[in-house]
Amino acid sequence: MWTEFGALNECVYEWTEFGALGGCVYMWTEFGALGECVYEWTEFGALNEWVYEWTEFGVLGECVYEWTEFGALGECVYEWTEFGALCECVYEWTEFGALGECVYEWTEFGALNECVYEWTEFGALGECVYMWTEFGTLGECVYMWTEFGALGECVYEWTEFGALGECVYEWTEFGALGEYVYMWTKFGALSECVYMWTKFGALSECVYMWTEFGPLDECVYMWTEFGALSKCMYMWTEFGDLKFGALGECVYEWTQLGALGGCVYMWTDFGPLNECVYMWTEFGALSECVYEWTQLGALGEFVYMWTELEL
Repeated sequence: MWTEFGALNECVYEWTEFGALGGCVYMWTEFGALGECVYEWTEFGALNEWVYEWTEFGVLGECVYEWTEFGALGECVYEWTEFGALCECVYEWTEFGALGECVYEWTEFGALNECVYEWTEFGALGECVYMWTEFGTLGECVYMWTEFGALGECVYEWTEFGALGECVYEWTEFGALGEYVYMWTKFGALSECVYMWTKFGALSECVYMWTEFGPLDECVYMWTEFGALSKCMYMWTEFGDLKFGALGECVYEWTQLGALGGCVYMWTDFGPLNECVYMWTEFGALSECVYEWTQLGALGEFVYMWTELEL
């Protein structure tokens, strides 16, 4: 029941390397809406057929057919290794991004009319992304989405995956909002705003009401370094050991943006996983499976234990 942002009716088997589905995803509705193995990943993917071996967060063993509405690949992606790392158009997307060269025509997954230059460090666009439509639906364009975020200007109308009522200013460092996000509804649904979501999180201030993808009743202070909250979250260092999502047990060594040395038990209330995530290494890499990642955060009530039991 990863409803409202996935809606997994069954489970994800072997989502290794943040993707890498050993088997298949059933009914990833409302955030992919998979009819069967991955049918109709509509509204955020809309796969007309299916995804085979989406290993390494991409790394398709075969190819992705019709990744429409969230990529809409006319043909297929070969070797999307290392969370991107396309053998061809994407060079060295290492360290969760870090493209040595550029991505040309990442159409319908951003719908880039031109190209992405230097999307280094999982973002870090040297130039800009024009018309990242159908995955953000940018009314205008995203300038300088550096460090997987880092919007030099703003994102207009990031609807259907964020649905920003206004715009995002300075989403630097994969987040790092210089100003704030208004109405990030349908994917976060921030009732108020996000201040300074730097470093893929790194909220210098706080996140108010990250409802429908969390939803935080209060706020997250200093979600630095993709987790690593200086305040409300203790020890999420390097996206590592902390209760991000009310972990029933613990996160072992989720260093390097994922890469769990051990395992994550009961990632409840930010997911919540009924069973467990084993070895979500390299930002994903589930050795076993994820059960019931309901609401992808999008908790019906709110997120308890986001930080040592509460924010």
